[in-house]
Formats: sequence, structure tokens, C-alpha cells
Amino acid sequence: MTVAACISLRELWPRIYSAQRWISRAVPSVISILLCGVIAFAAGPTTAPTTRPIAHDVNGEERALQMRQVLLDLLDQADQNSGDWPTQLDAAHSHGLQLTYTQPHRIDRGDNSRQASFINGHLGSCTAVVHENFEQNLQGVWIGFIDGHLEFVTTPADLAAAIGQLPILKATIAAHGDPFGAMPAAEEEDKNAFAASQTGSLKLKLLGPDGKTVIGARVGLREWFGDEFKPQDRVFFYDQEKDKPVVSDVEGNVLLSKVSIFGTPSNGYRRLNSAPLVVLHEDRGLIALEELKLEEFDGSPSRAREIHLQPACRIEVGITSVGLADIGVKLGHTEAFAMKPGHNYERAIFSVFNGPKAELWVPPGDYDLFVGSSHCHPAYRYVHIEPGRRELSLQLDLSPRSNPSTLVGSPAPELRNIKGWKNGGPIKLANLHGKYVLLDFWGYWCGPCVGGMPALIDLHDRFKDKGLVIVGVHDDSVDSIEDMNQKLQTARAKFWGGRDLPFLIALDGGGETRIPGTGDFTRGKTTAAYLVYSFPTTLLIGPDGVVISEVKLWEDGAPEKLQKTLEKLLSEPPAK
Repeated sequence: MTVAACISLRELWPRIYSAQRWISRAVPSVISILLCGVIAFAAGPTTAPTTRPIAHDVNGEERALQMRQVLLDLLDQADQNSGDWPTQLDAAHSHGLQLTYTQPHRIDRGDNSRQASFINGHLGSCTAVVHENFEQNLQGVWIGFIDGHLEFVTTPADLAAAIGQLPILKATIAAHGDPFGAMPAAEEEDKNAFAASQTGSLKLKLLGPDGKTVIGARVGLREWFGDEFKPQDRVFFYDQEKDKPVVSDVEGNVLLSKVSIFGTPSNGYRRLNSAPLVVLHEDRGLIALEELKLEEFDGSPSRAREIHLQPACRIEVGITSVGLADIGVKLGHTEAFAMKPGHNYERAIFSVFNGPKAELWVPPGDYDLFVGSSHCHPAYRYVHIEPGRRELSLQLDLSPRSNPSTLVGSPAPELRNIKGWKNGGPIKLANLHGKYVLLDFWGYWCGPCVGGMPALIDLHDRFKDKGLVIVGVHDDSVDSIEDMNQKLQTARAKFWGGRDLPFLIALDGGGETRIPGTGDFTRGKTTAAYLVYSFPTTLLIGPDGVVISEVKLWEDGAPEKLQKTLEKLLSEPPAK
């Protein structure tokens, strides 16, 4: 699960990975993601600027690599100065580039709550600290952001929009708290009572910009773009494959039943008492995004709600990663979504491509964009679409994702800043040489972490006396072991058969800590040292203190495979 997002496309993935694949349908591989917001008040020209294909421009790539190193150098200096950024960019850290540096306001990372972590991810992704100048680069300039991602722009207006995101994001946070809005709380509901409450309907009248009726527009709850979706499949209802989009008739009318909107308890719309309405006429380039209220479905035949479609703006996002290219790794699957500030992902428009780009159609307004790709940390971008604007081109360069598996073959980092122990301790990994160690990074808030604990309990019972030590490292999202125990009461009863965890638990400390080599943060010094951005993450360490492998216990058959591996390893005589 992604910390910036319990939330990983970065913490996407987060909520994006960490809510534990909270956005599994919206971002199938994200970000894992899930999920982490950036605001661009892109009040600009009504036509899209032409974006130069920087991915194929050698000079552009070299400058982008240098810019990425500038960001990492600045982050290192901020780390060494207790989070305060340098007052100016000195020549030693400019890497020969002529840059404008703006000392960012310090982001307070003292709050270890999931919401604070998520908001910090947005703040980092929308705070520009350094950029090139058009005087030296007439074709376009690179901009660097706190979280490590870059953006390429071709006009001064686009530069102003990219570096002017922070005030809008702060206004969103002030209005909504979480930039993505509150997630609906899960609740148990009587199925019979739920079914009985689903009678009712709502009539819609679809009108175009000219006030005339719109015939043949598709109406649904979700909208998807990308090469995996045909035009006729762009709009659909949630979790109801049999229910195809409603199409407006010759009078521009649509009749929606309450059950088609609120009839699936799992979709969360009933708990919110509202649902998104997506109306798309792709041939005419018209679109509408509205909110449906539960109380509107009273079945009154005497009135119809008017929906005014507007010319759609096509947002095209080109995605590169010079950091990945530098190590010979290609970008792959790309995921993106757009939502109005304060809305959660269940109200988003999605885009999935099998290549390094994304495309989204939206009406005028403000939107929070999430963009992620395989092997990369996602980025957030707020955009403002003026009425009449039909195209917006963005070029984002994503930073490579940290990967705990890169530690394989290297000495395991020592446990550090541990602020509490359970079932023993304190210990040092150095004192466990001669034994195999299974290090599991987890959190009480992570569904797959909690759900996977029975497999670790079984491994502990089988191998505790045969040379295996399991250490569960809980991230720094609780104040104490007592606090953690309190939050795990339901998990013990529901998932662990009433049993408590029998192996060593180390409670990480140190607060929000930057993961080395990235602009990403995670909760806890040890968690950061192991490059952990998603949960659960499990590593097997050998008797010599060297990391053997990353173990994905949440995959089908993985616990059984690990059991066989341990049986073989623990039956072998120790190396001399």
C-alpha cells in the first residue's frame, strides 16, 4: 500500500496502494498506488501549446537528468538542515544549468497521521523549487518540484501556471482537508431494507451550449479513456456490467432509476447520499459532470432536471522518466485520473494506457490530476480549464520508484529510531547473525498487512525453534505499542482468531522521513532506510546479514512457496 496514498499510485496509488489497492479498479496496477496532489491554475490561452517531444531530444534529456540531480542535492541539504531548504542555489549544486531557485516554505511533517501524509504528498508534488529560463532555452524549460518529478513547458504562461499551484492546493485543503475528499465510511446494512429503499427515478433533460436538446449522449456513473476501452464503453454504471449506459432519446430525455445509481451497496454512493453523473457525446465533443442527490429520485413525473453539456477540453499528458531511462528501464502501463477538488476517487474520470501517455476529457473547471506509470512515483497536478478551451497538453517526467528489492545482495540496514518493542527486544540485526530474519513492514491501517498476519504467525510457529526470527516493523503512525494494540482489537477478533501476534514487533520512529534517492517520504527512519513506500513489504535476510530476497506474501501461493524455501534453507548446515 502506498504511504503517500494509503493510500502509493504513490502512497496510488495513495490511498492508491496503501488503502490497499483502494483504487484497484481506477488504477489497476497503482499505484499501486495507491495513492498522492498538485494544482496548476493553468489560466492560459484557449488553444493548447505545442509540446515538444522531449523524450526524444538528447539535449532535453541531459538537462532533465541534471535538473533531477539538482533536486536530489537540494533535498540532501534540506535533510542535513532539519528540513530547512537552502536560502539560495549555489554553483556547486546547479550542475552547470542556469536556473531560477525559489526557497520553498518548509513543509511540516510532524503529524504522522495518514491524512497528513497524504496531504504532504500533494504539497511536495505542487511546490516548484527550481526552473530553467526561457532566455537560455527558447524551445521550452524544465521545472523541478519538491517530490522529485519534473515538468516541461513551452510558454511563459504555462510556466506561471505550473509554479502557481500551491495557493490553490492550500485553498482546497482549507475547504476539504484531504485534497481528494473524505472516503465514505463502510457500514453494515440490512439487505432487505436496502433493496426496499431503491424504488424511485429521476428524469433528465440534456441540453447543448446552444440550448437545444442533445440526442444520443451516453449517460453513466464512470468514464474511462485509454487504449483498453472502446468509445462505446467509455461511460458505464458502477459494478453493473449488464447495465449499459443510458442514451438520450430524440427529445434529449433520459430516465434514471435509483437502483442503477445507488443500488450497489459497495459503491459508496449511498453512504455519501450523492453520486457522479457523466454525460458524454463524443462525436460532438460535449461533456457534463454533475452530482446526483439521493433525494432527487422521488419519481416525480412533472419535472425534469436540466443538464447543460459544454465543449470538452481534451487533456493530453505525455509521460517520461529520464531517471528510468538512465538505468535502461522503459516506461510501461500508465494510469491517470482527474477529479474536482475535494471529491474522492469514486467521482473521478479515469484513463488507462499501455504506453507513456494519458488522455482525459473534462468540462471547464478545476481538477486534481493523478498521473502514475510502472516503476515510477506518481505526480499530482492541479489544472484550471477556462470555458472554451478545447486542448491542454502537459509533459511530466516522473521520478523512478524506490524499490526494496534493490537491497538484495547488500547488507541489511540496521534497525534505527525504534521507539517501542513488543514480545521482546530491543535487538539489533547484527545480534541475529547466524539466523534467518524475516523483516515485515506493515501498519494497522493496511488491510493486506492485517489480513496476511496469519501466514506470518504460521511461519513463526513452524520455524521459531529452527533458526528463523520474524520481526514486524510497524510504521511510525501510532504513538506507542499500547496505541497500536488498541487499534488492532478488531483485527485480532476478525482475522487472527482471537490470537495476538507472537513474534517480535518493532515500532518505527523518527516521523516522516525521505526515502534516499527520491523526493518521497514515508513514516519512520527504518522504513525509509529499506526504501519502503508500499505495504506490506517483506524481506528475507540471510545468516550473514545480507538481504536474500523480497517476498510478496500477498501474492497467491507465496506463503506456501516461502515455507518450502525456509524448509530447505534451515535444513542446510550453516556456512563456515
